[in-house]
Amino acid sequence: MNIKVPSYLKRLATLALASAPFAGPQLQAEEVYSQIVGAIALDIPADSDVVVSFPFKQSSSYGGRVHSVSGAELDVGDGVSILSSGDFDAVGGQATHYVLVEDGSLEGRHFDIVSNTDQKITLDTSENLSGLDQAIITVREHWTLGEAFPNGIGSNAVFEASGPQVQLLVPEEVKVGGGFDVASLYYFYQGAWRAVGEKLDLEANGANSNDDVIAPGASVMVRNNSMDDIRTYFFGEVVTSPIAIPIESSSSDVVDNYVSVSRPLGLTLAEFGLSAGGAFTASTSLAEVDRGDLLLVYSYTESGKNKTADQYFLYNNEWYLAGGDGTPVSDTVIKAGQGVVIRKKAGEDGVNYWTNNWSLDS
Repeated sequence: MNIKVPSYLKRLATLALASAPFAGPQLQAEEVYSQIVGAIALDIPADSDVVVSFPFKQSSSYGGRVHSVSGAELDVGDGVSILSSGDFDAVGGQATHYVLVEDGSLEGRHFDIVSNTDQKITLDTSENLSGLDQAIITVREHWTLGEAFPNGIGSNAVFEASGPQVQLLVPEEVKVGGGFDVASLYYFYQGAWRAVGEKLDLEANGANSNDDVIAPGASVMVRNNSMDDIRTYFFGEVVTSPIAIPIESSSSDVVDNYVSVSRPLGLTLAEFGLSAGGAFTASTSLAEVDRGDLLLVYSYTESGKNKTADQYFLYNNEWYLAGGDGTPVSDTVIKAGQGVVIRKKAGEDGVNYWTNNWSLDS
């Protein structure tokens, strides 16, 4: 199988974690960064759906300190030209880059970028950003379909009567009432990703959707319609700093949040860190009537489409499998690259942040 590796990662010789220095003229002198880059393989069983996450980020385009904040504008130059104007500008209303907050009170949060000058970065948000004053940030390019899966997935050019052998389903990130709704459906054909719908025209090849963005923290579903197992690869930068994942809830209904934990190694349920911070409501007993929020995990290895997820709940700081024998399962491992769903029970309208803390030493 020929895998097209993004140019910035061609220095990887094996599917292993490797360290490399962060070198770039934009880096401010008082800050020191290094990048850890790596790759993992993901197997998709025949005739199956697999919910996947992105275990890596795109390499940092810039890293440094915010010297002051004015509304949605961050001053990172402090009177010195350190950026190339327009490098991070949105295109056609679609953000191409985002800011990842590396420390401070908003640590782990990300914000889309509208535009930048040689000293300032303007974000697409109406939130109070005072917590970014003096914070360390990095600027990262959004994953796109073309960057995440540059050569498609498996044998992409083969079509059956029912359609492409491999499809990529992007769910609604937040589904009030629960369940799975498809926001976008893609197939790979003649060197490019193409969206199903008004763009589906194999005679004309359809429109090139390689630049469609997959939002940070989102998960996607790979549907393998073929009778053969397939393998794909993820490449990118390992992020060891905290990641803050927004979790929405409703006062009137359950809400399913399709999310991704961008870590390169498997995490146990205990290591997810869902028991702290208020983003996940624990159960008050083992009884179903006292059930709080649920963590839904779709099988990574079992065959089949439209699978039923395993449901886990938190009680007394231990994880349990719904329908299980009542034995704690907190050491259950969620593999790198495995997407999950946070099902919030009806409670209150709003957004809370699940912060995952992790390091290579953990």
